[in-house]
Amino acid sequence: MLKLFSFLNFVTRFKFMTGIFSFIHPPLMHLLEISGKVIPGIEKAIALFYDENSGSSMARICHDPTNKAYIEDLFTYDSSFIDELRLKNKQLSWLTAKNLPFEAVEHSRTQLNIFDEYENTVLCLPFKNNLDKKHDLLFIYLNKNKANFGLANSDVPLTTNEKEIFGKTLHNSLYVAYNQVNIDREVLIKMNHRYQNTLEENTKLQTEIEYLKANYNYSQVTESKNIINNISQKHNVKIVLSKDAVNKIQGFSGSFDDLRQSIEDSVISAINLNYGLNTNEIVLSQFDINFIEFPKIDHTQFDESIPSRFNKTILLLDKLENAAKVVIDGEMKLTSENVGNACPIPISAPAISDALKNHHKKVLKLMNDYPERWPLIKTEFRPIKNILWSNTG
Repeated sequence: MLKLFSFLNFVTRFKFMTGIFSFIHPPLMHLLEISGKVIPGIEKAIALFYDENSGSSMARICHDPTNKAYIEDLFTYDSSFIDELRLKNKQLSWLTAKNLPFEAVEHSRTQLNIFDEYENTVLCLPFKNNLDKKHDLLFIYLNKNKANFGLANSDVPLTTNEKEIFGKTLHNSLYVAYNQVNIDREVLIKMNHRYQNTLEENTKLQTEIEYLKANYNYSQVTESKNIINNISQKHNVKIVLSKDAVNKIQGFSGSFDDLRQSIEDSVISAINLNYGLNTNEIVLSQFDINFIEFPKIDHTQFDESIPSRFNKTILLLDKLENAAKVVIDGEMKLTSENVGNACPIPISAPAISDALKNHHKKVLKLMNDYPERWPLIKTEFRPIKNILWSNTG
């Protein structure tokens, strides 16, 4: 009888080498596919199960499971009849092949009792399906003797006790595989959801980056037009940007200080080159604009005694000072809103207030310790002036 249990380890270790996971399909389809490997020599196997994709019960038959394992649809009955069988068969049972509903088309329709005990060589194994709360059913067509298990001469039939032991052992073993398929499916579903959420978050982040980039590019063009307008009025000449020049400005990756200096130099150069040509309008093309990366001054290099904890505050003040210069050059009021819009990445007035509030003490100390730094915002920008005034009280 020991050989009767030889399939146990095989069931738990057996895996089909397919291109996709075995649990992509309904779990009982996996059991149907491996049935001939678990019990060599069985005639055929039939699976009744719930199909999640179609939302209905389906039937499949596996011919020659041990060798070719050819699987096709079983169209004998509709899904409502299959549902009835799945509701009725909740326990392991041995059935008679000729009286099974699947064989009704080949035999007389009389005596169609699925529980007939005559020649019970078909093992019905139920597996609870949590999706529709019915039982998936696997019907295994066995020989009348022990030849399927290599236990004895093929003429020796299975006893009732052997059937009971074999049925329960096989059912328990296949249940392990059935349950593992369900667990693996859930794991993959969760992984796929997490992956999809990550993709959506990345897409959203990319959209936000593109939005910020577009705003920054718009600010660059706006700043350039303001500079050009000021120079045009000063020299009494009309200067406009061509479309390709606008595109070039939008692609500039330097600071606003570098942009301002480059545009000013390019405009002055264009005015000089058009002198004496009697033109009513100077159109700046992309070839008239030359961007130069001007060296940036890193104030922290001049005084290494400044503790690193002030670095973020220094960067904040430098950003506000540079933005304030852009606002003044554009002949606009030095308000928090205008300063925020003039930053490389625009920020709101409330955001400036919150930042200065968080850096209040450090701003005050830096302003007192380095009076030559940040002259514009120290004397003209009210949020900074308020911080300095608060200390005098």
